[in-house]
Amino acid sequence: MLIALVASLLACSPQPNEVFDRMVGAERSQTEIAFDLTVSSKLEGVRKSAIYQFDYDYPKRVRLTVQELDEKGAARLHRDYLLEGGALSGVDYLRKEHLRRIVIPGSDLLSTLWENIGGLDDGVKALSQPEAMTQFLTPFRQLHDWLVQSEGARTRVYRSAREEARFSRALFVAGPQGRVERLRLATEAGHLEWRVAYRPLRPLRLDVPSEAVKVGSFSEPESGEKFDSEAARVVADRSVRAFANLDNVEMDIQFDGNRGRVWVAGGRIRVKAQNHEWVFDGKNLVARIGGKAYRTAAKREQVPELLQSLEIETLPPVFQLLTARNPVKMFVDDAKSIRVAGSLTLSGQTCTLLELKGEHRLSTLAVRDIDGLPASITLSLWDRVGRRALRSEQTYEYLSTGKPLPADSFQLGIPTGAVPSPFPEKPTR
Repeated sequence: MLIALVASLLACSPQPNEVFDRMVGAERSQTEIAFDLTVSSKLEGVRKSAIYQFDYDYPKRVRLTVQELDEKGAARLHRDYLLEGGALSGVDYLRKEHLRRIVIPGSDLLSTLWENIGGLDDGVKALSQPEAMTQFLTPFRQLHDWLVQSEGARTRVYRSAREEARFSRALFVAGPQGRVERLRLATEAGHLEWRVAYRPLRPLRLDVPSEAVKVGSFSEPESGEKFDSEAARVVADRSVRAFANLDNVEMDIQFDGNRGRVWVAGGRIRVKAQNHEWVFDGKNLVARIGGKAYRTAAKREQVPELLQSLEIETLPPVFQLLTARNPVKMFVDDAKSIRVAGSLTLSGQTCTLLELKGEHRLSTLAVRDIDGLPASITLSLWDRVGRRALRSEQTYEYLSTGKPLPADSFQLGIPTGAVPSPFPEKPTR
């Protein structure tokens, strides 16, 4: 009788793969996903911890907050991201930076997020995508000697085994709906633990501090001193902030010999070149080329592709303005060392010249002493044997800054009564 009772209990107990299947199925059934994931680890004596707050309103918006603590418990990173359509926004609360970047959509919203944010724990992906959970569980399914234990509405799957002279332990805890609530892995090298709390969605918006600087990419935590003097740091920081706050400006931009006049104010941008001109007011794009005018409703991230349909190339400095990428910050962040190389005069303005060195690259940045705005940026790249492979230069000549622009600054002068054509779906020539 005892043998029969034990056999019946074993028959009623779920098998490990059944529990793993429920974990995948639980993620597949969710359309709104919201959780807090706490990750702690100790590998080779180094302790790390991170907290991820994830909110996904399928398929429209996703928000991710990342907090990382170093081994002493001090905040190393605190960032908040929001992805909606083709626009990625973010806030770095420690470095007071506000990211706004146009991104190329991937196969789905989450894939786009992963492609644009690096350094995430695998748990964030596994807990938000069934395919990622399936991939994560695959190596565990191949192990043997799992034990399954029910604790009320929760299920524990665990094992303890010595393999190849390494003692290992693994524990999964699944909640009432089969979703992972805890994971702990341990070997002789260290341990990794997840703790997951599911909750309702947070507001899918970002609260941007008023003092945050607009950037196209976040600064990474410094691993060493890159500035050779305090003067170099002051000039670089001033220029980063000056370009981030650039607005109500009329300027001439040149990139490798191609010129254009640009007006920027309150999210509006107008560009006039030798054979074309266009204006984007935040909602509509109007362009004129070859005696013809075109008009369409558009989002900011669609502007370069729409212009390409007219075979209008978007110069890199203009693309940076459209996508809120700060070229000064990009060059400063990429540099390994920065020094003051001298001074020069450009367009009647005295400038401080910074030299920025990186791996196989050398850049110079001429910063106007009067306001910190960049007057020119040059870049030289070398191949592995020391031959220069590329040189580019972009210059900025400011005709008006900081003052309201005339009302006609964002008008193309299309004749009265003329009706612009729709943008073509394919290039016109």
